[in-house]
Amino acid sequence: MYSQKCAKDFRYEARTALSGNWWLAIGTTIVANILGLCTIASPVGSISSNSDSSATVNDPTVMAVMLLISSISFIYTIIMFVLSGPVTLGYIKFTMKAHDNEKPKFSDLFSQFNRFGEGFCVYALRLLYTFLWVLAAVAPVVIVGIPLVFVMDRIGLILMYLLAIAAGAFVAMKMYGYALAPYIVYEHPGIGAAAALRKSVDMMDGNKWRLFCLAFSFIGWNLLAAAPTFIAAALESPALVFIATPITLAATVVIQTYMEFAYTAFYRDIAKSRDELYSPDEDKTSSNSEFMAKLQGADSVVEQSNWKY
Repeated sequence: MYSQKCAKDFRYEARTALSGNWWLAIGTTIVANILGLCTIASPVGSISSNSDSSATVNDPTVMAVMLLISSISFIYTIIMFVLSGPVTLGYIKFTMKAHDNEKPKFSDLFSQFNRFGEGFCVYALRLLYTFLWVLAAVAPVVIVGIPLVFVMDRIGLILMYLLAIAAGAFVAMKMYGYALAPYIVYEHPGIGAAAALRKSVDMMDGNKWRLFCLAFSFIGWNLLAAAPTFIAAALESPALVFIATPITLAATVVIQTYMEFAYTAFYRDIAKSRDELYSPDEDKTSSNSEFMAKLQGADSVVEQSNWKY
């Protein structure tokens, strides 16, 4: 009988898969993030540049440098958007090989570019659906919440905050519903982006809380990773911030690698608990194989008999 696993089981499976592969996995995660990795632990593979628009710059040299930085940031964001799909599929292959006791390779990260269309479509469609759900969630906050602030003052402000929290929870639930789509596309070539998203929603039905618990179980590690930077900022020491920031970034990458492998274990567990995973190619192959086996068996019976036609 199927026994439902919990967060500690997925973390254990992740550590087992990472045993002997930590340095390779961390290096692969770093490169994958640079190229726009977009899985459960990294739901949006994009970078936004922050600038102080209120500052007035009159120096032409400074303006040219700022324009150059903005242009490079924009181009880099586009590159990440384009590459995110196949890179994510390659990273999933990397993690799954480790879970299957196979030796993962760094080259696995680039092994799915022959499926560029599938990878890009599932990423873009997932991003589009999430954006539309965000709009749907923000609309009641703007339409209802803002008037409440003017009419009811502080009570209205509290109600608007509650609406915003509810909207955030709604969007998070929808994002969790699409979380398994890249894994489904990787394991089922030809399924199509829309079908993969629908299948992800179906598989996550009743499992969103389990995914939340798994993500929440890493909060201690994430707080520990952020502690050096928080402490340095609290002490208002630029030198300490300069030292602490790389430490926090390195620890964050290690934790993300750990989380990615745990999420792969989570997907595998749900996939095993489902008797039927949609896969047109596999279904056809299975059906044809059974038919050919019966046909060959019938031919064998005819050849061994004395029947005459």
